[in-house]
Amino acid sequence: MEQNAFYLKEPSAAYSFDSTQYSPLVQEMEQGTDHILAVVRCSFSGIPWPDIELAANLVHHLSDTDRDIPETISILDEKREDNTMEFFIELQTKKLESGEYTLCISAEDRHTGTSSRLDTDLRIK
Repeated sequence: MEQNAFYLKEPSAAYSFDSTQYSPLVQEMEQGTDHILAVVRCSFSGIPWPDIELAANLVHHLSDTDRDIPETISILDEKREDNTMEFFIELQTKKLESGEYTLCISAEDRHTGTSSRLDTDLRIK
């Protein structure tokens, strides 16, 4: 995500956070980045009052091995509408080196144990 984006004038259904402050980033991130902002959307049915726990894992893919990068996850904001929750999260990491990474985010309802996971690839230049 990037801050202070002027080109998103109105929130969309897929991106309902303040577009004067943040917008989706669809390019490489700079080396030395020490935090990642993300929007996580969870849909559910049959759970009247879900209690969602989020977890994240960042993996740096090196030539000879993969290395887990320690991170701390903070929920900056959350919204609920019908059977959907959106979380605006920040992952604090050490300063990231250039290379290929996979960000894994999981969500689990504490009451039912129902869970879901999403992986996405990131590139630090």
